[in-house]
Amino acid sequence: MLEAFLLGRRSRIVKITHGDELYFCLFGIPLTGDLPDGIETTDLTPALLTCAVLEAKVLPIATGLEIKDAIESEYIGTKDYCGHDVNAISKLFPPLVVVKGDSNYEFQHDLQRVMGSFLVRSLNNQQIELQEETIDTFITFFEAGSAYIPFGIIIRSLISVTWEGLFLDAYRCIEQIYSCIKVGELREDWDSEKSLRQLAELLESHLAWRPKEDDAFGSILEKCDPLGIKDACTLLELPTEETLSENGLQVTRPRSDDKLARSVAKHLYGIRNNLVHYRPVHELIKKSDDEWNSIIRLMLGFVQESYSLFGPNFFEKKISSGLPLAQENPTNISA
Repeated sequence: MLEAFLLGRRSRIVKITHGDELYFCLFGIPLTGDLPDGIETTDLTPALLTCAVLEAKVLPIATGLEIKDAIESEYIGTKDYCGHDVNAISKLFPPLVVVKGDSNYEFQHDLQRVMGSFLVRSLNNQQIELQEETIDTFITFFEAGSAYIPFGIIIRSLISVTWEGLFLDAYRCIEQIYSCIKVGELREDWDSEKSLRQLAELLESHLAWRPKEDDAFGSILEKCDPLGIKDACTLLELPTEETLSENGLQVTRPRSDDKLARSVAKHLYGIRNNLVHYRPVHELIKKSDDEWNSIIRLMLGFVQESYSLFGPNFFEKKISSGLPLAQENPTNISA
């Protein structure tokens, strides 16, 4: 069984499944640092090269003369000829690395997740300064995140190599499930076998209904871990206390978890608006690399948590409750 994922002009990955064996062929993606969990390097064989080149439609990078010389250097009839040297032929194509996988690892069943795990490890020399902690967050995101996350969007943002692109694409992941809470509440009174995503699509296409963005974002973050929300407030320098008037006296007390979540959602939604729109009311976003690293880690955490909570309800059929379902996503499904 063959499956290919193309990324740009020369970068691509091919998954080759043969019985219980699993292989990944990576074109144009250098291996740097540690390999993803459950993956090890292996030798290139003629069969793997042939399958990968044909499935991913890989074009040669060699000139016509170089191809001619490589092919004609050995031929049938020559003494001791056993076929062309696979390394001589592989040099005609973009740099290729072959690794062997382990089907016991859940993320290896999704080619986009494998691509993301490899890709983020090779971004050391790109235009933005990803901190080691941020790279580790990305690796956990791809290898241990909910299977419902649209990983292809995040891979695209890694290729864009801008902080703004990373933030917006992480935001778009949450944007997809904006309607999960409202439509989930509706289905409690309107029995349907359709998934929440299908119902949301019908409501938008037939009635032009969609949830108000800032309110929907706040509703989702209200369901997230309160400790994570408080950490987000500290990172974004948002107040965690409020001053109220009681019996003519000013009293300072901690803000409720719901208020903190709404405050975080409003702040992140504001960043999104300033990046997407360019009207006089919107200010240009200027942040340091340290600030962007922290914000990207924050957004990846919210994406991972929200899809773990709402993914089953939003995408699967025959789940009647509109409430989020806790979901475990171990990296190794055999554990």
